[in-house]
Amino acid sequence: ARFAPRFRPLEYRWAALKLRRQARLARSRGAIRKPPRQLGKMTPVQKIEEPDLPDSSGVYVLSENRSSKLYVGKALNLRNRLSSQFRQSEVVKAWNDIADSLQLQTFVTDPAPAEMLAWQSCLVRKHEPRLNFQ
Repeated sequence: ARFAPRFRPLEYRWAALKLRRQARLARSRGAIRKPPRQLGKMTPVQKIEEPDLPDSSGVYVLSENRSSKLYVGKALNLRNRLSSQFRQSEVVKAWNDIADSLQLQTFVTDPAPAEMLAWQSCLVRKHEPRLNFQ
């Protein structure tokens, strides 16, 4: 209610049910998908240049090294999300507390939220990153 005031309790419940249903659908769609054969080029986070990031929706994978995946996320605009996430000093410091060297890979998807959630679920299932909670 703090984030979206002026709604009735029933409307909040309906919204929560819709979110749960979308998440369940995304997990089931992700379970039947084959992971992409190849993600984008693995780039050290410190060397990310904003023009090199896709200006579209998709998923991204943060890794410590080639085999140790940390997190799989999604964004409606990968360039905006990732450039803001790795340009703020306090956010970068938090990531550096988790891993010494971060690598980033991206995969462009359809902008529909259900599609992005399905691809995220598919990649989480494949890589089992330690910061995504099942």
